[in-house]
Amino acid sequence: MKFTIKHIMFILMCILLVLVMVMGSLVLSRVGGLVQLVMATDQDIPDPGPSSSQAPSESSSVPASSSQPPVTTAPHVHAYTKGKTIAATCDTQGFTLYNCSCGKSDIRDFKDPLGHTYGEKTVVPATCEEDGRTERTCSRCKITEVLETTKGEHKFDTWATITVTTGDPTQEKRTCSTCKMVEIRSLDEANTWVIRKSTLEPQNTFTHYQIVVDLADNKNDPTYEVYTNLTGKSLSFDYTTTGLTISYTVGDETKSYSVPTGTKELTIYSDGSVTTALPVETPDPTPSTGPSTGTSEPDPSTPESQPTSQPTSQPESQPESQPTSQPESQPESQPESQPNGSTPADSQND
Repeated sequence: MKFTIKHIMFILMCILLVLVMVMGSLVLSRVGGLVQLVMATDQDIPDPGPSSSQAPSESSSVPASSSQPPVTTAPHVHAYTKGKTIAATCDTQGFTLYNCSCGKSDIRDFKDPLGHTYGEKTVVPATCEEDGRTERTCSRCKITEVLETTKGEHKFDTWATITVTTGDPTQEKRTCSTCKMVEIRSLDEANTWVIRKSTLEPQNTFTHYQIVVDLADNKNDPTYEVYTNLTGKSLSFDYTTTGLTISYTVGDETKSYSVPTGTKELTIYSDGSVTTALPVETPDPTPSTGPSTGTSEPDPSTPESQPTSQPTSQPESQPESQPTSQPESQPESQPESQPNGSTPADSQND
């Protein structure tokens, strides 16, 4: 019989397995004997009592616990007293705080919200620039509730071309029938803009206009405050890359004024002069001397001041006071009467 390598390996593996089983049985028998010996030793040795190596705190605590009864504390019982009361409002609950001496608080005695007590409805009419609304107000908390809104908008007529004496019209305008705002727009496709002219509260005898230039490609629309006491108030406007130009008529003469860059307010007087400032009620006919006459008005001569000024400056002041007092009195009376007489005509033309 011929043995192969596989047969030899199988025989060796079997022999090795038998050896492992024999060694395991020997180890188990030894371990079992040691366990029985230890158990027998523990049963024969008496209990020596507390070990001397124990901590003093443990040995001392045994007689203490056996000789003194444990200390017991009664649980805290809350005793609440009534504290601050929060009154109910239209929207929030009311309640009362109860406090204990230990610092704890309790919330009790809840009250339901009172609810709003609204008065009669008030109608705020819409304007061309602002929406209207119907609202009512609570008499208790003064809160206002908006019930309905009405959209405000202009009521313009149709666009109409502006008549010109020569050439083709380059602008057209329309007017709101409610607030009388005038919109003027350019017919030039390369220069698109819309000018809105609104009539505001008058400045004494001067008509006050607000001019807003709505530029299609600019979010910051130029705004101008224009004051004028021109007869008829025949104003026309144009806007180019150089800025706003205002044209107006004085008598039979047509004038134009280019508003300087950065100017926000200007005044056009009845004589055609223009200043970039608020209007002066009694302007001098000559624009260059207007500010000087305004400063000399608060210094009229009085009977009390004449005796003191005559000895020192009589020869010099008499020639100056006589010519200046006469022109000052004349312009004061004349411009006051002229604008008052021209106001109805101005309003009709607008």
